[in-house]
Amino acid sequence: MLRLLPVLLVAGLAGCAARTGSESQEDADLRTRQERACAEATAAHIGRGTEAVTTTWRGSTEEGGAMVDVRDGNRLHVCEIDASARSLSLIHPGA
Repeated sequence: MLRLLPVLLVAGLAGCAARTGSESQEDADLRTRQERACAEATAAHIGRGTEAVTTTWRGSTEEGGAMVDVRDGNRLHVCEIDASARSLSLIHPGA
């Protein structure tokens, strides 16, 4: 039994690492969807295509949403997005 202990520990840690990797991929997928939704909302707001805007991840909210900076040229828009990648608000800081 003592000989199996290191094997069991390594197997258990490998299982944790696999779940962490999977969660990280899920987080990355959500972040991508959230940034895309903000780009689409801002592009619709300015009447141009999404290729006219660039996004920068600002951070997550406590509810699983996000804040994303979106620029079209020199203009900054800040988009608040929920955990389902729906745009909640679009503001113009300093305006």
